[in-house]
Amino acid sequence: MTEIAKNPAELTESASPPANPPNRYDPRPGINPAVMSFANVARDFDVSVTTLRRRRDAGELDGAHKIPSPTGETWVVPLETILELGYQPREKESAPADDQAGSDAMAFAREMAEFLSGLVENSQRQLEAAESDRKNHFERAVKAEAALETAKAETERLRQEAERLQAELEEAKKTPKKKGFWGSRGA
Repeated sequence: MTEIAKNPAELTESASPPANPPNRYDPRPGINPAVMSFANVARDFDVSVTTLRRRRDAGELDGAHKIPSPTGETWVVPLETILELGYQPREKESAPADDQAGSDAMAFAREMAEFLSGLVENSQRQLEAAESDRKNHFERAVKAEAALETAKAETERLRQEAERLQAELEEAKKTPKKKGFWGSRGA
């Protein structure tokens, strides 16, 4: 049987999930998993996945981390943290075997919903970043276009000034030189 780490610090990114992980909170000693997915915590304790995410984002869930799962990655939190925050296990009703299968299916559906919700959040962040990049590129393009127009206008002004000076130079070459007040000296 695979042993589950009791200390979150013992878990590493390369740690793989146990071969047969327990999928339900069980109050019997030695059966409790060291960490639980947000979906399983929401199912077994009086707290929602949204509240867990909010507390994770606020830094209130010590030891919360992602682990590999069959559907990608899922957030887990140490059971000890959940209990320290004062969440109490929900009362379990005794269920027939068929209900257990339904419960397992619901747990899987919750995990999938959590995973898909994470994908949607990630996609939204990527979309917001892309929109911000697009706006920045557009603003830079508008500024570059304005700078280009200014440079064209300045180039045209300088061309006209050069033509004017060239015409003055040509005119100056055509006009005979005037002698000074005393006439020309030397020669």
